[in-house]
Amino acid sequence: MKYKLLAIALTLLEPIYSQSLGVWEYKKSINMNTEISQLDKQSGWSLISLPFNFASLPSDTEPDLYWLRNTFTINDWDPNKPYSIRLGIILDCERIWLNQREIPLNQDCESNKPQAYDKIRIIDLPWNLLKKDQKNEINILVKRYFPNEIGLVQDRIELGESKNIYKDYYLEEAIRLSFLVVYLTVASYFLFLYIRRPQEKEYLFFALFSLNLVFYQFLRCQSKYFLNLDFWMLKKWEYCVLPSFIPFMAHFIRCFFKYSYFNRYKALDLASLLTFLVIINISDILILDQLNRYIIQPLWILYLLNSLFILISESRKSNTNAILILIGILTIVLSAVVDILAARFVWNIPRVSGYVFIANILFQALILANRFVQINEEVEDLNKNLEIKVTDRTKSLQLSLEEIKKLKTNQDGDYFLTSLLLKPLHRNCNSKSHLKTEFITIQKKQFEFKNKIHQIGGDLSLTEEIELKGKKYILFLNSDSMGKSIQGAGGALVLGVIVESIIARLKNHNFRNRFPERWLKDAFLDIQKAFETFDGSMFVSMVMGLLDLNNGYMYYFNAEHPQPILFRKGQASFLPNNQKFFLRKIGIKENEDNFFIETFRLESQDQIYIGTDGKDDVYFTDSEGNKYMNENENKFLEYIEETKGNLENSIFLLQSNSELADDISILKIENTRVLKLEEPTNMEYLTHLRKAKSLIQKGYYYKAKKELVLSLNLHPDYLATIILYGKVEYHLKNYEDAYYIWKKAEENFPENIDLLYLQAIALRKCNLILDSIDTAERIRLREPDHQKALILLEELYSMNYQRPSFEKGNSMESRAA
Repeated sequence: MKYKLLAIALTLLEPIYSQSLGVWEYKKSINMNTEISQLDKQSGWSLISLPFNFASLPSDTEPDLYWLRNTFTINDWDPNKPYSIRLGIILDCERIWLNQREIPLNQDCESNKPQAYDKIRIIDLPWNLLKKDQKNEINILVKRYFPNEIGLVQDRIELGESKNIYKDYYLEEAIRLSFLVVYLTVASYFLFLYIRRPQEKEYLFFALFSLNLVFYQFLRCQSKYFLNLDFWMLKKWEYCVLPSFIPFMAHFIRCFFKYSYFNRYKALDLASLLTFLVIINISDILILDQLNRYIIQPLWILYLLNSLFILISESRKSNTNAILILIGILTIVLSAVVDILAARFVWNIPRVSGYVFIANILFQALILANRFVQINEEVEDLNKNLEIKVTDRTKSLQLSLEEIKKLKTNQDGDYFLTSLLLKPLHRNCNSKSHLKTEFITIQKKQFEFKNKIHQIGGDLSLTEEIELKGKKYILFLNSDSMGKSIQGAGGALVLGVIVESIIARLKNHNFRNRFPERWLKDAFLDIQKAFETFDGSMFVSMVMGLLDLNNGYMYYFNAEHPQPILFRKGQASFLPNNQKFFLRKIGIKENEDNFFIETFRLESQDQIYIGTDGKDDVYFTDSEGNKYMNENENKFLEYIEETKGNLENSIFLLQSNSELADDISILKIENTRVLKLEEPTNMEYLTHLRKAKSLIQKGYYYKAKKELVLSLNLHPDYLATIILYGKVEYHLKNYEDAYYIWKKAEENFPENIDLLYLQAIALRKCNLILDSIDTAERIRLREPDHQKALILLEELYSMNYQRPSFEKGNSMESRAA
């Protein structure tokens, strides 16, 4: 048996004797139907060595046809031994004559479609047309398909016995198919590995690359013609494979070295996908050839550049696998360049990329397999020494855990000390029954210290009773410092200390002798300047204000804090705000230019809720169990309405239906008693008022004053009458009396900005310029675009006067005293 196998092997390896036909005569032709008998009578024949691309000739311009001819002699001719001629690859269509007789071929040279331009032609020579011991002439007419390719362009030209010619041909195909079997085996193996370890994406891309290579190489070899499929369909499949060929290799390298899927790869993949979609919709092979040359191959270069970047970067880190793969890639690139140049007829050599590819594929497969083996060896080592490693690891973890516990204890101690410092700053010092205040604070950071649960964070709420210009106010504050846990707590601590120092200064008369608007601005400036020193590393959002205990009027500023909520008559809504102006967070530089005061008057049973963004930044869970951030700013308003204004129950609903994502603190202010003024209906009052208005129109101010006094005796709190009374005194040049009338009216109607303006002009008439400026500035703080107040301020600041001093008793209040 072994001798038979040896004989077969020797038969396959025995030299194939054939006659080489290298030098031919050629000439151009313009007529497909030229009579073969006329060729010998024509001149213009030239010599050339084949294979050769006639399109590279300088004289190749218009003709799409070339004639080729050669002669040969068969010695020792035996009719029982058939002869064949191997003509290599002809672009594209040919007709063949032997001794003036045409050999029938299965081609349609009149058609414009390609006729198997990459097929190696082996023509069986009819024995009845051959001449024994004489010269035999063979003539070939070739037709152009590609613009830059025509002739017998590749492979070799040989004449010999058919068995030798076909043996050589089949042996070459057997070698190529054996390569494909190797590629397919490698692809299947790594596809199986990917199925077992789907997290290792490099196995998938290597398998896809190998499968792509199998399909492409099969479509490039001669065995595809054994399937008897349409040539155009085979070439369409071949072009469809090309856009994904190199990308799979590039992604294999990317995943092997654990690089992310960055934007350059995404752009190249998108371009390759679009190219594939274009290819499947094109039926012209000439266009497909142009796409390959000018789009697909340049994309390959870009992929290779990205891969080379990764490989070179890893090679610089002395990564052995990267160095080996880089060598393999460079070898493939070199072989591909050689084959591309051969395909473009720069030289005539067999395709070498197939041999390089199989060596490289096997080499990279060994690298992947070695990596897999290393992982298995590590697993086996872990299994053998698992108990020892677990013991060592447990000891290490115990030591680490003890160290962490010590650090955690120290950290919690720091948290606890910080929380102790913050505790006195979180206080509710309002004791009034008609204006109730309460607040709830839930810090996100909870910690245990000495078996007790404590909390720490950046939210701060406080209330305090203060006195300004002899009137009682409730100071309220709700703030949220930037950062979590200790950072936020640091900001809250700084803010709380600054506010405490501002409150402490109220013991000084000069600091108490200020209007609420001016006092709030001074407090804002103190806080702002302090936080500016942090140079952007700490900001605070806050609402800080004063609530008049007498009339329930609220002055406040909002530094990029959530808008306060009003709960009135069972309906919750946001407080109206000034849309023209916007105050940024405390600590942002040049923020003082944006400062303004907002005001609001609480009616009976009104409730105000001032809270941090923690009440809105909560997570909800959908029906599938997925968490999502709340985007409905009205959600907490619904809880307030549902609980009818109960703060604790509203917080309970919030925690029951969602998961907190941040610190939360909410300050609630409730007004249970507010003076409600009614419209006067007394006929005697109305009669005096009508007479007064009529007398004013006529200029009888003294008589009008008497009528207004009578009407005010009947209804002393009607605003329109009070304003009119003050205007009469103003016209009578009793400016000081007019001021006090309007000043007293302001106590009941602080929301009326006109009363402030009237006071300012009365003070100017009294030559109390500083008091007039102070009053006009109150208007500008509340309404920065109040035109009359701005004009008045411009006039006051431009006057040349000796500024009076409050300390020397030149204010209206001191003169009244």
